[in-house]
Amino acid sequence: MQIFSTKEWEKTFELAKNAAVNIAIYSKKGEHLFGEQNVPFKDVTAPDTDLGYIFMPVQIDAINCVLVCKPIISIDKTVKIIQKAIELLNLTTEKKEQHEQLAIKCAYLQTINPAKNVERLVQATMEFLVHKLKLANCSIKLNGINYRYFETKTSHIYAEVENIIHKQTSNSRVPSRISSLQEDFMLKSIDRIEELPKAMLSLPLVKEGKYLGTIFCYLEEILNKKINQAEIVAQELTNNINLLTELQEAQTNARTDSLTGLLNRSLLFPYLDELITTNSEKETSTSLLIFDIDDFKKYNDTHGHLAGDEILRKLAGQIKRLPKDSVTFRYGGEEFVTILNSIDSNQTKEIAEELRKNIEENCDLTVSVGCINCKNSSVSSKMLLEEADKALYRAKSLGKNKVVQFIIIDKSLGVVDTTQA
Repeated sequence: MQIFSTKEWEKTFELAKNAAVNIAIYSKKGEHLFGEQNVPFKDVTAPDTDLGYIFMPVQIDAINCVLVCKPIISIDKTVKIIQKAIELLNLTTEKKEQHEQLAIKCAYLQTINPAKNVERLVQATMEFLVHKLKLANCSIKLNGINYRYFETKTSHIYAEVENIIHKQTSNSRVPSRISSLQEDFMLKSIDRIEELPKAMLSLPLVKEGKYLGTIFCYLEEILNKKINQAEIVAQELTNNINLLTELQEAQTNARTDSLTGLLNRSLLFPYLDELITTNSEKETSTSLLIFDIDDFKKYNDTHGHLAGDEILRKLAGQIKRLPKDSVTFRYGGEEFVTILNSIDSNQTKEIAEELRKNIEENCDLTVSVGCINCKNSSVSSKMLLEEADKALYRAKSLGKNKVVQFIIIDKSLGVVDTTQA
């Protein structure tokens, strides 16, 4: 027990020597822990005397022990002095532990503060544990994903160990310590396990009854202090996983439409403004499609909103087949806007026609598409959308399920309707 090497214990021992000599501490099983050798042992549940010695049950650093001593004053006074000395020791130790726990918690939170996503949080946690607890290695299994601090030639051996221990920990949901991996009966069948560090501590990550994952700490010796520190980190990691997950979900919900998975309208103008500015500096064109589902209201009224939602999801699936550098926003109920970067007017029309055709073939309804292509990106985002909207309504007026393209060569030259050119 580390407590016997602390200054607090030295003060306690000096106080006890005012009342007794031949002081020794034993575990409840009779293992000699500290003090005089060759002092008799007797397991007791209350203070007792025998052979001129006092045998007292005491708890030191949360561990049940037996203190044996030969009194030099009255037995009653000796018992009271020693009990008081142990009480003061535990109070001092408890305060010291609380301070250390707070220090660990603060240091860890400071380390993970820059983490903006769960993956970075996990990486920062492993780095903290390895350096603070002086681990040989550290792994974290989280939501089915494995992370390891040191990737080595023995990584597959670590993985075999973790798969076995993970099953046990996920079921029991309590920390598990293995003082010797090489001698543990569950791991004996693993080849080359002797190449791993001697000991391992596994800590389940559980929040509100839900199992999230496991931390695996590899070290040469498991000490109570390191267990306590690792448990603090595990608890804070669990809390921060939930916080970051909720934050990421909130950010995703703010950015994307929950039904279609496309970007929300609120992001359209900032994105388009920035793109126009960039393309204007590069003297490249900006193209935009705006399309609307034909007769969607009638379909909704006839088949119901659930069927309408399914149409929107199918349409979103077709939109995701557009070029990878295109960006699509849900602009209204059944209206969408796709921005095509650095694409000429011919390519814009081809992409729009292909989208219209794919939707016609794979969805129960059709779309009308309005295209706008600005040759030198010299107009505002507002004007682009207004002209694309006019092209859309021109497509509707031509009988729906059509593509109409407008072209802006320069805003001073006006807008060209290619259907009338």
